[in-house]
Amino acid sequence: MGKVILEKLLRTTEFAKLYILIRPSKTATADQRLNEIFISPIFAPLFKYNPEIASKIKKSVVAVAGDLMAPNLGISPDQRLELVRDLEIIINSAPSVDFTEPIKRMIKIDYYGPISILELAHECKRQPVFSHISTAYVTSNQPKFSKI
Repeated sequence: MGKVILEKLLRTTEFAKLYILIRPSKTATADQRLNEIFISPIFAPLFKYNPEIASKIKKSVVAVAGDLMAPNLGISPDQRLELVRDLEIIINSAPSVDFTEPIKRMIKIDYYGPISILELAHECKRQPVFSHISTAYVTSNQPKFSKI
C-alpha cells in the first residue's frame, strides 16, 4: 500500500520534500532500501512517461532511518528536528501484515507505532495532517468479535 501511495504522490502532487521513514535492515541502510523501492514495477510507468521525475526523487525524497518500535521512532535527534520543522502531512501506512507474528510485536507496530507518530506530529511546527492506514483485519465480522 505504501508504494501505491508514494507513486500517486510523485505523479500528482508538488512538494519540496517527501520524507519516508524506513527501517534499515541488517544488510541495507535506509537510503539503500529507499532505492530498492523505486525498482518496484509500480514505478515503471511513472519513469517511462515522466523521465525527469528521477532527478526530483534524488533531490526531494529523503529516507529517514527509523523504526516504529523504537523510542522516538528511532529517528536521530538532528533528523527529528528537521521533521518537526518541515512536516505538513504525515501518512502512516506501515501496519504489520504478518498475522503469524507474536501479538506483543504486532501491538508495538500497530498500536504504539502510530502513537509515537502522533507524538511527533504534536511536536511539529506546522500542525500536520495525520492519515493512518491500518490492516484489513482491525475489525472483524466474526460473530465472536461482534459483541466487543
